[in-house]
Amino acid sequence: MVIVNEITMNIVKNAEDGESIYSLASRIGFAYSAVYRWISELERYGVVSLIRKGNKNVLRLTRI
Repeated sequence: MVIVNEITMNIVKNAEDGESIYSLASRIGFAYSAVYRWISELERYGVVSLIRKGNKNVLRLTRI
């Protein structure tokens, strides 16, 4: 599986700590489902963490 593609590059460049996936998807112009899928993949690699607050998924960026 290719981990670096247009969607993941936009996620990594534009994600803000504490932002919802919906907000990020709207801002970068990709479908929520595509952004959610790639954020889940990035979470497996330790790049981001998802904090689930009720029906809202909030990003926590990992500092390297």
